[in-house]
Amino acid sequence: RFSIEWDDRTHGESLAQMIDRIGAAGMLDWRNSFRAAVDVARALEAAADHKIVHRNITPRNILRRTADKRTILGDLMLAKALEGTLATQITRPGQMVGELPYTSPERTVSENRVDQRSDIYGLGATCYALLTGRPPFEAPSLPELVRKIRDDEPRIPKEFQLSVAGLFQDAVMKMLAKRPEDRYQHPTELLMDLERIGRYHGLEIH
Repeated sequence: RFSIEWDDRTHGESLAQMIDRIGAAGMLDWRNSFRAAVDVARALEAAADHKIVHRNITPRNILRRTADKRTILGDLMLAKALEGTLATQITRPGQMVGELPYTSPERTVSENRVDQRSDIYGLGATCYALLTGRPPFEAPSLPELVRKIRDDEPRIPKEFQLSVAGLFQDAVMKMLAKRPEDRYQHPTELLMDLERIGRYHGLEIH
């Protein structure tokens, strides 16, 4: 399975909790973000095989298990299942689900434009927050946040953490590209790049 719904019997913490700790305890090792990217990219690859777009990739919906440090994607209740050329949207028409700071630019325009590349953006935004302690964009008001998501470029993670590997930073920034066509086009393509980065840095990918 590529997703679970966890409860109190599942021992671990959400990535949102990990990100909250960054501000108090300093930066996390970039390899934590890298390994989370690999695990979630695999989940997205399995979802894509079933023609499912998750639509809610945020730190709160990703669990890091204590026992084996593996990262698990949950909350498929908000997923959008694609059936041929017809789509069944679980949420109400016009409702933008998820947490706005992790929302792709196209989702701020229309939910009908969402596909697996929007999930890849959400993963990129989550990895960015794991590296920096904050989402790619912050603003004092909702309209300003939406404008930044649509128009601004995020600061590179190395401005917050110099130790971030350049190759991984490049992958995260590609996931955060404004235009869907400039991102990885499929989770498999993302996984291939992450595996290349892992080999370069001598990281084991199970």
